[in-house]
This record gives sequence, structure tokens and C-alpha cells, in this order.
Amino acid sequence: MKTSLVSFVMQLTVLTRVSHFMVWPLVTLILSRDLEEGPAQIGLYMTLAMAASLLIGAFFGGLSDRVGRTRILGGGLLLTLVSFVILTVIDNAALLYVGVFLNSLAKGLIEPISNSIISNSSKDRTFREKLLKRRYFLMNVGAAIGPVIGIFIGYRYAVDVFTVAGLVTLTMFVRFLWVTLGAEKVAPDESDLAKEGLNKNGLKNALLDKPFMLLLLCNICVMAVYGQIDITLPQVLSTLLPNDPTGLLSLMLTLNAAIIILLQFPLDKLLSVKSLSFRANFGITLLALSQAIFLLADSGWLYWIVGVVILSVGEVVLFPTISIKVDRLAPNNMKGAYFGVAQMYEFGFAISPLVGGLLLSEFGMLYLWGGMTVLTLAVLALYQLINLLERNNNLKGETNNGI
Repeated sequence: MKTSLVSFVMQLTVLTRVSHFMVWPLVTLILSRDLEEGPAQIGLYMTLAMAASLLIGAFFGGLSDRVGRTRILGGGLLLTLVSFVILTVIDNAALLYVGVFLNSLAKGLIEPISNSIISNSSKDRTFREKLLKRRYFLMNVGAAIGPVIGIFIGYRYAVDVFTVAGLVTLTMFVRFLWVTLGAEKVAPDESDLAKEGLNKNGLKNALLDKPFMLLLLCNICVMAVYGQIDITLPQVLSTLLPNDPTGLLSLMLTLNAAIIILLQFPLDKLLSVKSLSFRANFGITLLALSQAIFLLADSGWLYWIVGVVILSVGEVVLFPTISIKVDRLAPNNMKGAYFGVAQMYEFGFAISPLVGGLLLSEFGMLYLWGGMTVLTLAVLALYQLINLLERNNNLKGETNNGI
């Protein structure tokens, strides 16, 4: 039963990521080209949808510690199905906005619950962490496939794409019912919670956990830096290469996607003997180095290519450690609350266009990449503080237990 649920979560990860990264660019194209919605209006609504998704994820992540994971997961699947039904009405801007909003809320429900189910699936920490790394890989696969479907196929056949996506979601929901109800009446994650004792103050405990909240701050900053490659970099290249910025940009984004997908498992095996702290520090250092290289770049391609390769390797090393670190910090009966709050790191990606745009327009490229370098180095320093606080907490726990 537990193995079946974890396998289902892995499959659902691909569906959730594909649908999310398919819906956003596709709906944006429809709204701007066909329904003549303004960029400010579209941007504001998309930001509100993302913010609502993260807040919902934090709340229901905590709630899942009390009522069980599978109920929340089922609700997320139903919301996804409803969103695709609504999105088939592509000639109505209001319904498209509602569909995107519901799809975002569904992602907010599914993402933290999926991590919580994996985190509660085994007492073997090494096995759990292997599953979390595998899920991160599947997230990247889904994120790579989604925009391709949305932009190259979906715009011409939007109704058909949304209809097929809805049918796939319906199939997944039927399978979800079979997995969760077909074998046992009580979902395994709920029985595990019962053994530990249901916790009604998971959100409060997560918000008062200093190492965890510092980790969240670090992850927000990391996402604000990483978001520049998707949002601000195209503007920079348009200034440096006014005749044809798309060639270099396409190459950089392709390299980024290829390195993330192809090198995750080889690098993971290579660094498997290293501690989690070493891997996180190494990834952050590479991220800082990439920003410093962008600082030196000009209209030539070399520095940009070297910078994006280093950034991509840093992402492969660093990003899987995020969910693993949360798993290690979260008590067994508060996994939902911790993973729900941890999803708030995506606010960094949400504010990255504002931060990058202000630095670029008001101060120029030097301050943009210089600021990102300094911010990443600050994250590296904060990580050392997190490790120190974590060690002190462990020592206090041993003292209280009479060790």
C-alpha cells in the first residue's frame, strides 16, 4: 500500500509539473494575443495566483498533519480536473483566469503533500532521500515538457490539449481512489501520524523553528537569484545583442535544461560520500561563481556560456538538498506543516522579476549581477549559521534525554 502510494505520487509529480508549466505560458499567449489583455493585468493576476497557491499549500500542509495526507491530495486532484474543464472555454478571459487560479491552487495542495507522503514513507533516511531526489528529477522532466506542449502544440490546439489533460487527470484520480481505498481503509501516512501523535500546532512550531525559518529565507534568496536567468537575462541580452539575442538565449536555456536532466544522477553518485552540508555549500558557491562570471560578461558568448554551465551544475547539486534538509528538520508528525511552509521559497521566484528589473533599469548590469553575487554569498554565510543552530539543538536534545 505504502509503496503504491509513493509510486503514485511520483507519477503525479510529472502530471502536476507538466500541467503547471503548460498552462501558464499557453494561457498567457491566449490572453495577450487573442483576447488582448494587457501585460500588467496578466502579470498581476499570475502573481496573485502564485501567492494564493503558496499560502494554500502552507495552510493545508499543516492541516494534513491532523486529517491525513490522502484527503488533501485527493482534493488537489479534483481541483486540477475542474481547472482543465474550465480552461476548455478559451474565448472567455474571466474563465481562463479562474482556470489558472484553480490550477495553481491544486499545485499548492499537491506539492507539499507529495513531499510529506515520501517523507513519512520510510524510517530509512537514506531511502527517503533517494526518493526525494528522484521526485526532484521528475519535477525537472515535467518542467521541461510542459512549456513545449503549451507553446508549440497548445496554442494551435488549446481546447484539445486541455481536454486531454483533463482526461489524464480523471484517470489519475480513479487510480488514486484505487490506491488509497482498494487495499486498506486507513492510509499508511495517517497510521504513521497516529503512532507519533497528531499535532495541531505544526504551523506554529514550523514558524518558530529558527534553523528552519533561516533555511526558508536562504531558499527564497536562492530562488530570487536563480529567477534572473528566466526573467531578467532575456532583457540583458536584448540590450547587449539588439540584432539577435534569441540565439544565445536559446543556447543558454537549452544547456541549462540538458545539464539539469542529464547530470543529476551522475553528480549525485559522485557526491554521495559527501555530507548534505558540503553539497549545499558547494552548490551555493557555484551559484555565486556563476553570478560573478555574468558580471564579467559582455556581448561575446563565452562568459555567458561558462556562467550558465556553472549555474546549472550548482542547481543540480543544491536544489535536491532543499527538500532533504526540510525532511531532516521536520518532526515525523509535522511533515505536512514543514513542507507546506517550505513551499513559500517560491516567493523568491515571484519577486525576482521586480528585484532584477529595478536593479537593471535603475543601476545597470553591473549592480544586477554584483547584487546577485553578494546575495548568494550572504546565503552561504546563513547556511553556516543554520548548521550551527542545528548542531546546538541536537546537543540540547541529547542533554535533555540524559545522554
